[in-house]
Amino acid sequence: MIVESMETEPIIEKVKSLCFSENLAHTLNEMLRIHQHDYMTNELANMLKNNSYDVVSEYQVTYGRQIDLMAFRDSQSIAIEFDNGLHLKFNSIEKLLHSDAKILIGIVKGRRNSPELLDENKLRILSKMKELYIINKKILLIIMSEKVAINASL
Repeated sequence: MIVESMETEPIIEKVKSLCFSENLAHTLNEMLRIHQHDYMTNELANMLKNNSYDVVSEYQVTYGRQIDLMAFRDSQSIAIEFDNGLHLKFNSIEKLLHSDAKILIGIVKGRRNSPELLDENKLRILSKMKELYIINKKILLIIMSEKVAINASL
């Protein structure tokens, strides 16, 4: 597992642990693609609730767009987008960047033995940040299949 300049927030470690779980990976691979998104967001929501977070699914962020999950506890807020393909969608990146959450997490399912996904996804995040002139935020990018988590920021 690669981790680059990661915060030491315990909840981040728990999110990564869930995403890198072999049992979860096996379950996702066994189900139809159309069900993977709901299953993963439910797993994340349950984990956050078990850690005393208030969780809102499809949280309104801007212009009628909803982020997959927003979690709140005390003064901490977390925005999470999950895409079950190889890349974090530009729309998902934009929703994260428009969120007021303190912790932004983008998760992609990915595909085994695809180390290029890290650079491709990081480039997508950086290009969207430049396009939107948002330079003061960072997104924790998690690629489940590669068991990789890095901070992407300008």
